[in-house]
Amino acid sequence: SSVRKWYPLEPVDGKKGDVSGHVELFAQWVYNPVTAFDPFPSDDAHPDKEPNELRIGLGRARNLAVMDKAVLYGKGSSDPRATFKVPGTAISLKSSTQTKTTDPTWKETFEVALPKGPEGI
Repeated sequence: SSVRKWYPLEPVDGKKGDVSGHVELFAQWVYNPVTAFDPFPSDDAHPDKEPNELRIGLGRARNLAVMDKAVLYGKGSSDPRATFKVPGTAISLKSSTQTKTTDPTWKETFEVALPKGPEGI
């Protein structure tokens, strides 16, 4: 199964600053035989296997806070980058930086091998 949802942005722990806007995320649990280790497999089909890999799709964001003020004219912009942390792990994933925009589009995917899914996904 998969999830597609808009989430509000929140400030990073211990840091103050202008945070506004939303980000659209896609998440899907799938089975990947490359990341599985079972020295005694009973069969090669995997639709019946438990997921062992988290895939995250980063779509776009909207209405982000202006962090780079316009000097002479214009509205100002930001250079946003997304960071994902998987609860209960030390995993931290970072997207590319989109320059001079408050409505970025990434269309990036991330794949992380996990033996068990984090709570809430």
